[in-house]
Amino acid sequence: MATMLNGAAVMDAALLLITGNESQPQISEYLTAVEIIKLQNIIILQNMVDLIKEAQALGHQKSIAAFVKGTVAEAPPIVPISAQLKYNIDAVNEYIMRRIPIPVRDFMSSPQLIVIRSFDVNKPGTEVNERMGGVACGSILAGVLALKMRVEICQGIVTKDQQGCNRCHPIFSCIMTLLAENNQLQFAVPGGLVGVGTLIDPMLCRADRLVGQVFSVVSKLPQIYTELEISLFLLQHLLGVKTEDKKTMKVTKLVKINVGSTSTGGRVLSMKMDLRNSSCAPTPGSALAPPVRRM
Repeated sequence: MATMLNGAAVMDAALLLITGNESQPQISEYLTAVEIIKLQNIIILQNMVDLIKEAQALGHQKSIAAFVKGTVAEAPPIVPISAQLKYNIDAVNEYIMRRIPIPVRDFMSSPQLIVIRSFDVNKPGTEVNERMGGVACGSILAGVLALKMRVEICQGIVTKDQQGCNRCHPIFSCIMTLLAENNQLQFAVPGGLVGVGTLIDPMLCRADRLVGQVFSVVSKLPQIYTELEISLFLLQHLLGVKTEDKKTMKVTKLVKINVGSTSTGGRVLSMKMDLRNSSCAPTPGSALAPPVRRM
């Protein structure tokens, strides 16, 4: 769930793909993620209709409609498709064009890119003089990024001082490459995903270590917070678990907090959340607390 929320933090719309053999808990997780991130633009796709008879497909469609009733996915259409055979894909394209509005983009503000993946692209055995800097992938929320632009990455490297408090050390670098798919760009604008090649030590980007960080021009980043005051709502069902137990927020309860694409653990301390890691986020923002089974 946390991984799903991290990627969904930069989405404008969602296609809820449901197959004929989909289990109810799995669909419940998808719907819960949609509700948490408050997506309004949704299209439900009923996949693999080529493997079942027409009567079964109609019955399955009715069961989907009954299952999503009362959720944010109640109103969207249910489009039967076969992704492998590309049946009815033209109808999906038409629904996307007609039902999902084009988001309003901000090109004039200081650029902000939220990182959802980061990589070390150097293969084992690469010579020192041939090594490349780390690559960060994400979506630009506002502004425009360009080649050779000096950028600051927060929260950067997080350490603890002698008192045990977090200390954030921003990373400064320069944009060397911009790519969308296999297309090299001179500049990148909000919308879609973009890969940013930098001069950052590849070790800092390896295995998604920069996930949740924010790119911007120097001295234009939002503030860094280690304490949050939030209002929350509890989900009505435990994901993937058939139980009638009522969940309540309790003191010492372990929860996972999602701020943008940042995922961090915390503990409830008498109506107060104590974050384990720092988060860099614009204000006002949103913090999500999906339930976790074990920390």
